[in-house]
Amino acid sequence: MNTEQLQKNNTPQPCLAKLRFKNAPLLDAVLLEKILRAVSHVLEGTLGAVQHRILPGKKDLYSAALLLLPERLEATDAGPAGLLLRFGGFNPSHDDPDLSLSLEQTWQWDDAGAAAGAAPFCLSLSELNALHLAPAARLALFQKSLYALAAELGPAALHFPQSQCLIDPEAYLENRPGAPEYFRLHGLVNTRIFVPRTSGATALLMDTLGLHCLGLPDFQLRVTEETPDCAELACRLCNLADYLCSGPGELRDGVLVSAAEDAPGVAPWELRRAQALMPPARVVLELLPAGGRN
Repeated sequence: MNTEQLQKNNTPQPCLAKLRFKNAPLLDAVLLEKILRAVSHVLEGTLGAVQHRILPGKKDLYSAALLLLPERLEATDAGPAGLLLRFGGFNPSHDDPDLSLSLEQTWQWDDAGAAAGAAPFCLSLSELNALHLAPAARLALFQKSLYALAAELGPAALHFPQSQCLIDPEAYLENRPGAPEYFRLHGLVNTRIFVPRTSGATALLMDTLGLHCLGLPDFQLRVTEETPDCAELACRLCNLADYLCSGPGELRDGVLVSAAEDAPGVAPWELRRAQALMPPARVVLELLPAGGRN
């Protein structure tokens, strides 16, 4: 890949999460009231009152969509900014390739496959005309709203197709916005592990997936005998991802970062801008032993 191609940033994409249910959620007056109450409660303090519009489906309300529009989010040339809820998606697990990919990279929920398979009805939440916002503002809008919806509606599973991740709703709700240990990228960024397929290769490959939707580079590194274990590496990658959202320009090509928290004797990593080794195609920051740049 040439230098000109590497200088291109990842193109931001609307964040997406699917709440999976055993029974189809019908957008009636009762459900509408629950949704508006839950989302308004978490957004009104910073973004003002939440307006809404219902976009009925062609046949019935099973295929309706709901726009949630905080009054302090400025509209763009493309239209009002906020969130979009789509109802009526029937996605059985055997007919959903995105779900199959996510099951391969879901490490912290042993029952993910069974739970998702028993809940074929989806309510999807996505951003609407919000890509002009800073990553931190986008995360606050999306994650606070998703948390409120998950707490109010009680889905059987949460699916994040863009990061190839499934999360147990109970575990997701333990990560409460505003709590001291809150991780604002929960679900939206996943750490993946790949076993090499090349004969004789021994190093695993780890990467993050999901930062590209925020217009930021993901991370990747090769796991060798000299690097910490995968669980520790996953935690470190998540910390770097969170830091990148706060200061997008601070982690860049050539910057040195510590390889482990509270371990001054461990050699640092050097960040190198590169193309992702595993799909989807995107720009990443590869972590290399300091001085290991080719």
